[in-house]
Amino acid sequence: MFKKLIWMLLLFPALAFSESDGKKLVNQFWKNTVKKHIHEVATTLSPHFQGMYMNSLILNVGGAITKPQLLQYLLSLNATGFVLSNVRTTKNDHIMVVTYDIQIFTPTPTPYHEIFVYSKRVDDWKLVALSFAPVNAPT
Repeated sequence: MFKKLIWMLLLFPALAFSESDGKKLVNQFWKNTVKKHIHEVATTLSPHFQGMYMNSLILNVGGAITKPQLLQYLLSLNATGFVLSNVRTTKNDHIMVVTYDIQIFTPTPTPYHEIFVYSKRVDDWKLVALSFAPVNAPT
């Protein structure tokens, strides 16, 4: 019983730290987007970044999107704010996956389901991949 208690005490703080770490990175990404600090957003992206968006009408592309296309899209949002919900983070030493729902306040607000995949660098995390789809996207 004592060993089980020790493991639980060791495990749960690590999970809480992981959750806050992922939420912090996503929050900073969207804060920079709202403030149109696209250079800061760009520096968080891995050189090997790849994304995917479900609504090709917005980006005028289908499927995969590149780093320049993502940055162009983020600028075009004209976002004035956002609200995150249902944030879940899975993390190991070098990979962190963050899934969440977001309401982005834009001229035509749309809620999205999103997933961000980060890779650990020497002293920071880089966004390697993301996928986002409107909540009401066709199936």
